[in-house]
Amino acid sequence: MFIAIHVHIIIIALLLNADIGYAVGIWAYTIAGTFIVNALIGKPSQRFVGGLLLSIGIGCTFLLSNIQPYMLTVGTMFMLKVLFSFAVDHYGEAVEKA
Repeated sequence: MFIAIHVHIIIIALLLNADIGYAVGIWAYTIAGTFIVNALIGKPSQRFVGGLLLSIGIGCTFLLSNIQPYMLTVGTMFMLKVLFSFAVDHYGEAVEKA
């Protein structure tokens, strides 16, 4: 699946010698949330659920202690890109596959 190959946040954490646990946690939450949002394709609540999961994820990310500021920024942008920008059908044009 296209969404599951987005592991670059983990690679960035490895390259920057950052705490890999936070990166894996952010990645896992984002991928799990994306699967939930993708399950709602064609439903009017998809945008709301995507925004809600994004808000919860960003809020929880800011509550993490000892996370490096650059990883906080990268994690927030990663969630925004994958969980909301890619997963949500913003224009209501996608149809559920039968």
